[in-house]
Amino acid sequence: MLSRRPTRAIATSVGAGALVAAMAFGIAPAHADPADDARFLDIVKQLNVPMESPEQAVQAGHGICDKVAAGKIEPARTVRSILGQLTASGLQKGGAVNLIWGAVDVYCPQYRSLVGR
Repeated sequence: MLSRRPTRAIATSVGAGALVAAMAFGIAPAHADPADDARFLDIVKQLNVPMESPEQAVQAGHGICDKVAAGKIEPARTVRSILGQLTASGLQKGGAVNLIWGAVDVYCPQYRSLVGR
């Protein structure tokens, strides 16, 4: 489960397009569950991650899971790669880690063990 500790200064260090880079991970599948999307959007809001739209955030969350699934043979390298892409887009490391954990928890819980949760 996500940590309840506040992630300070994320909003100030992240440009409005931070999740635009995350969108490069993939596109939300057609079978998306609105309840899962609402849970993930709550996580994004809790982390103060700027987004242009809820759809953008949902796509980023699904994209993170797509990357984890594609790289499950080498999970450590895959998670480092995702983390690097998110931090390069402006997220602080703690916020990026929590975003990854949140996406996996909501959209692909079968991969929790691959991302350290």
